[in-house]
Amino acid sequence: MIINGVSQTQIDKICKKQHKVKKSNGDTIINIYNSPTNTNTNTNTNTNNNTNNNSTSSSRSNDKNKRRGLYAGGYIGTAKANQNNNKITNNNGTQSTLELKDSKYLSGMIGYDFGNDIAIEYEKSSYNNELRNIMFFGLYEDYKGGVDVSAHFLSLNYTITDKYGFVPYIGLGVGEANIDIELKQTTGNDVIRHEDKLFAMVYNAGVDYYINKNIAVGFAMKGISYMGDAFQLGSDEEDDDAFIGDFDVSVFAMRLKIRF
Repeated sequence: MIINGVSQTQIDKICKKQHKVKKSNGDTIINIYNSPTNTNTNTNTNTNNNTNNNSTSSSRSNDKNKRRGLYAGGYIGTAKANQNNNKITNNNGTQSTLELKDSKYLSGMIGYDFGNDIAIEYEKSSYNNELRNIMFFGLYEDYKGGVDVSAHFLSLNYTITDKYGFVPYIGLGVGEANIDIELKQTTGNDVIRHEDKLFAMVYNAGVDYYINKNIAVGFAMKGISYMGDAFQLGSDEEDDDAFIGDFDVSVFAMRLKIRF
């Protein structure tokens, strides 16, 4: 049968499902349940979804690429000594516990963002934790002084996500620290003094917020651990050698990051 110049075979190819109803005047009515128009609508919907997904992925890729390049900045915050690990032990196994005050933490940094969620960063920091108390043989002694630290680290940081200008990250670094311990007895002549370079590790976590494509401010947390070392306890050469345990520090700081 041919309707308006279109054969039944052509109609069958166009329509996946059809139902014919013949009227009394001999015309044929075709009810189409799945027409090319519907198919196009579904196709357009799928195309739009794919476009939106691609747009989101492209936007994140563009954000990462905008962060790519050299940057510099610094940290300012508080270095809090872990009171549980700051112990001095002599040859006889006698432990002396150091209780240290919190210190201001200052550092400068320079790094490079590769634009693929990875950044490498060099940081140089300094702080001084003054002595609050020192305990020998279970008794508090009258000393003053503190622990002065100057350290530098090389860290590898990983960006977790980059959305709406917020960029959380985590990282791990290694470095070296110059630790200068000087404690003087206020009512006597005893002096505990030690200076050495120690291996150090730093754990980074934080979030940056980009004010614009070149400037970011953020909050950072750091865990810094210095490997212990042996030194002379007391000012007299006949005094026992001693060993300071892992000197751990937690840092809470604001940071500024400027991209070139």
